[in-house]
Amino acid sequence: MSGKNGIGLLLFMLLFSSQATGQETKVIRDLKVWTGAGIEKSFGKDWKISLEEEFRFQENATQVGEYFTELGVEYRVDRNISLEAGYRYARNRKKNDSFEVRSRYNIDLNYEGNTYYFSLRARVRYTKEIEGLQMLNPIIPYEKYFRTRLEVRYNRLGRVEPYLIGEIFQLYEMFEYPEYDKFRLMGGVRLDAGKPGDINIEYGVIRELNIAIPFTYYLLKINYTFEF
Repeated sequence: MSGKNGIGLLLFMLLFSSQATGQETKVIRDLKVWTGAGIEKSFGKDWKISLEEEFRFQENATQVGEYFTELGVEYRVDRNISLEAGYRYARNRKKNDSFEVRSRYNIDLNYEGNTYYFSLRARVRYTKEIEGLQMLNPIIPYEKYFRTRLEVRYNRLGRVEPYLIGEIFQLYEMFEYPEYDKFRLMGGVRLDAGKPGDINIEYGVIRELNIAIPFTYYLLKINYTFEF
């Protein structure tokens, strides 16, 4: 092989290696900011509906990664237990910076109990998310999650209510075995604004599980809920 051919082959291999590396680039550290506003309306003692709009920023909060509208319905079974269902219509940013439509529904089982100082909230959630709108088409790639969440709130400070949340995600994908995918730990405070509603401010971390190089995302979440 001549020197010229050898140099050409070396340049080609370097270029191919660079492209392959670029395609496999994974963001393992990021600051995400989630901001949203919603409304809630109660019907009697047992029923409640909610509507929420949320924007989620990524790339150190400089770029919109997702925005969605979510509708939920909750039914209170008794003093401690409630059932909830929701539907989300979302637009997600792809790697080429275009946005794709995603649909998601969830079914929740909630428990809430109170003591003199603390309230305990537990939730088991099932979600299914697909590309597009054909929720019942079995051949469209999907993600399913079983999510277990535990929340503890300190309720003796009047209109200010600090809390801690822990949640673990079990992922089910097409043709894949289920596995624990990630966990989320958050600390927050609820500010009771009176008749206008509540403001929730949270900060925490989302970390990937069962992978050699896991991502760790830091999350700031600010939501306002108007109740009537």
